Amino acid sequence: MYINTALGLLYIMSSGGALSLLGQGAPFSILGQGAFVTLIIVLLILAAPVVAAVGICNEKKKAYWLGVAIAMLNLALIVWSFVRSGYDLGVFLNLSFLLNLAFAIVLVCLLLHPHSRSYGRIWFH
Repeated sequence: MYINTALGLLYIMSSGGALSLLGQGAPFSILGQGAFVTLIIVLLILAAPVVAAVGICNEKKKAYWLGVAIAMLNLALIVWSFVRSGYDLGVFLNLSFLLNLAFAIVLVCLLLHPHSRSYGRIWFH
């Protein structure tokens, strides 16, 4: 989860990411709100995995479920972006898309694996 947040921040700090967040007609524009509101919402979305990861490290059960929810939301957004592209094979064969999809699937599988769930039942408070 830390890596996802770090890569998201790198994307925002890159020229394309910052311009698309603050520009007009930004892809992250939420309900037509201004650029500042959009930036705050995106930063909160990037902070949620860090909060979940720190909570999981400190054996908090709510943080575990927050991490599961965030991982599943990330996977759903990646699949949605593929569906939104009209099932374009060029999008699917893009290395960046495949890596994002693979890491999202692995993260969900690791969090929902029976050993992880039994560890959570035993140790989390």
